[in-house]
Amino acid sequence: MIVIGVPDETAILQLQADQQALYFSFGAESLLRRHGLINTRTRSVEKLDLVDPRCRALLTRATQPSPDRLGRITRRPCAFEGPLAPAVLRHLGLHGETRLERQLGLATPDGRNRWTVRRSETMVASPDGAPVPVAEPRAWVPRRVPFQRFDGPLDEVLLNAALDDGSEAPAVFRSGQFWICAFPIFDLGVELLTFPPMQARWRNRIVSNRLHELTATMMEQIVAHLAGDGGMPVVRIAPWPVGYERALSVRHDYDRPISDASLAELLDFYDTRDLKCSVGFLSERAPPEQIRAIRDRGHEIQIHAAQSGPEDFASGFAVVSELAGGTVAGATIHGNDIGFRGDIHYGWFEAAGLRYAELFRVQHLPAPIYRQAPSGVLRRSALTGTPSHYSLDVDTTPQTHRLEHVRQRAAAALAGGALVIAMNHPDINRAALYELLDGIAGPAVWRATMGDIVEWWRITHDDLALDYHGGFARVTFPAPLPQAAVVTIGAAGADMVRHVAPEGCLEAEFPLG
Repeated sequence: MIVIGVPDETAILQLQADQQALYFSFGAESLLRRHGLINTRTRSVEKLDLVDPRCRALLTRATQPSPDRLGRITRRPCAFEGPLAPAVLRHLGLHGETRLERQLGLATPDGRNRWTVRRSETMVASPDGAPVPVAEPRAWVPRRVPFQRFDGPLDEVLLNAALDDGSEAPAVFRSGQFWICAFPIFDLGVELLTFPPMQARWRNRIVSNRLHELTATMMEQIVAHLAGDGGMPVVRIAPWPVGYERALSVRHDYDRPISDASLAELLDFYDTRDLKCSVGFLSERAPPEQIRAIRDRGHEIQIHAAQSGPEDFASGFAVVSELAGGTVAGATIHGNDIGFRGDIHYGWFEAAGLRYAELFRVQHLPAPIYRQAPSGVLRRSALTGTPSHYSLDVDTTPQTHRLEHVRQRAAAALAGGALVIAMNHPDINRAALYELLDGIAGPAVWRATMGDIVEWWRITHDDLALDYHGGFARVTFPAPLPQAAVVTIGAAGADMVRHVAPEGCLEAEFPLG
């Protein structure tokens, strides 16, 4: 079990006040689970329990256990996200000075793999329409990356960093039983699972190139280190149901009306391809008979949000929800002057009881959305974020599309095991849509609505619980499994043993050895 130690709420609030930045690392477990690692749990550091010898500790940045607890933690392999607290540095016999960097140029010692890491930058529309960086609330938009520069010989350097002043320093290394990252990798990753509340329309988010790949590399390093002595089993769950290696969903934004005959043709096409679509309706453009036809044929209705205030949204949502028979589970954002307002929209969606929303600039897989709790610390929202979609349409002009571009990108993503959400306005580019879907909806592709995919992800990744019960891993799902799931268990570096949790089960046990 990877037990993630985080500061308690009082300590987090003090860190946030001192640094004028939210403590995004609180959501570290979500990044591990997004990569399929499910023998994880998060505890405030003074409740961190390592009684079971199969448990290992991962401490997020600036976490400072009591001396006795730190002594117990470090008797086994453990991992630390930097910058490390001064007392932790002293206990480990290390010396490190923290500095703020604009960006880090990371590379493996052989120079074959390289990444550039910086804080994400959220852009909104200025009064003249030009994109400008969000400046407030300040705590949501930290500008620099803290980096802890260590002195002295280190056992094994895994990544080096090129710093702003042109010098180099170890960025990730192992020292005895300790794996240490000199910069806050979880803070950077979880920051992308949030959006600041924005008073102007969102325009873009500039993110580190290949951050998802870097995060995956770091997760595997952590697991290899913590489980390297053979004392901690590794438990993973596959991203998609048994028999599937990737997922595809079709999204339609119903911005302009189509005829009943056109809708029937579209749904007939989906029937012949065993495809499912999710259709987002504006509340002022929600034809009752068409909504019922879509729902009755096994597809999904969404709210396509265009309102300017919470009351307007609530009344508009009520209209669409009533027409859909109370089945609306998710929201997408309309491209009007209101656009996307980040955490403001997430607040409206949570209040309406929705289960998912768009999480722009996150790729490949769903992820939980994080919001600020009334206390001031981050919390995991009830909303799951859907990754960036692949838009077939360039604008509203018929037959102006990006078929070849989308086909290539979607095929590459599917080949890597990703979720692809293909987006189209149903009144245009119908032939191109059919060609796209016929080209990418290949074998081992799970074809489902966005709502079904999000529910699968919630049940199998974000909300499941795992405990050790004697020589078994007991997995408890929050709802009956919609389909069978693959769970693999093994030691680091060894062949993983494949198990199947059957469809409909709420609990399953699998041998650990």
